[in-house]
Amino acid sequence: MIALASAENDQSRQLWRRHAFWTCQQVLDAYGLPDQIEAGDGLMGWYYQAGEGTLHFEFYEGMLINLWN
Repeated sequence: MIALASAENDQSRQLWRRHAFWTCQQVLDAYGLPDQIEAGDGLMGWYYQAGEGTLHFEFYEGMLINLWN
């Protein structure tokens, strides 16, 4: 949360505010199937290719806990 509050991460902070605590289903409904999925240690990461960048969603127990691009 501290990193999201810094001025250099304004874009990530705006994304977080729009998506905070979404469920996996809400992300699927909004973005469709991810391009890549990783799982381990109770966490699951979904990756979406967006132009030249990647949008990464991180879930814990089905709830979005972090995202960045």
